[in-house]
Amino acid sequence: MPYQPLEHQILKSIRRHRLIAENDRVLIALSGGVDSVVLLNLLHRLHFHVTAAHCNFQLRGDAANADEMFCDELCRSNNIPFFSRRFDTRSEAEKQGISVQMAARSLRYQWLNELMHHHGFQALATGHHLN
Repeated sequence: MPYQPLEHQILKSIRRHRLIAENDRVLIALSGGVDSVVLLNLLHRLHFHVTAAHCNFQLRGDAANADEMFCDELCRSNNIPFFSRRFDTRSEAEKQGISVQMAARSLRYQWLNELMHHHGFQALATGHHLN
């Protein structure tokens, strides 16, 4: 099998599975980790209309704030629109009687869905790995 650049493989997969149409506006959940940063860069280089959204769950102190700043600077330097929101995740977990992890997930997807609805995005992209 001949070598194909990653961008070509990704674009081929997006088209084959009809994940993103050519003129779709794509909201990318950007954590600041490798997976979401690579996803943002790939879709941006493939000329999709991307916007990034970062959740700061305020669970890791200065490290969480550093991730937020990194995401903001990454988007600013690449002229990518950027949304960021801070959550009181521990308080929300206590209020709902659920784990902090479940509260963070709920807060994240509630906010991403609000952004999708209010700003007319057609696709949501998240970068996840197995562990």
